[in-house]
Amino acid sequence: MFLTEEALVPTQRYRFVAKLGDGGMSSVVRAYDKVLDRQVAIKRLSPELESHPEAMRVVVQEARSLAKCKHTNLMSIYDILQVENGIFLIMELIDGRNMEDIVFHDREGITFENVISWAAQIASAVEYLHSKGVI
Repeated sequence: MFLTEEALVPTQRYRFVAKLGDGGMSSVVRAYDKVLDRQVAIKRLSPELESHPEAMRVVVQEARSLAKCKHTNLMSIYDILQVENGIFLIMELIDGRNMEDIVFHDREGITFENVISWAAQIASAVEYLHSKGVI
């Protein structure tokens, strides 16, 4: 999905810093929150998804559920904004490498110990979400 920098940030409160990624359902950027003086991740839902009311209802409900969760292995959701140019999730920015980079570009980083650690972290987050009724 190609969107301009202006289309990827919801309001003047945020300054575009860098694009982090694109997918079939959204684009994610690093942005600077001028009011709270911090870096955030902003997920802009795809225009195709925004045109389906039921899909939007599910996204808003999931955002509300996740916003109530606090866990080491989950990013925090700070806000959801519905503005004239789209739907945006404002989230905690977690610096670091993504799994795609490790798996496809740094095979030496995939050790048995790392895989076990990643699996344990994922399981911990899933267990927490299940205990909160999110999944």
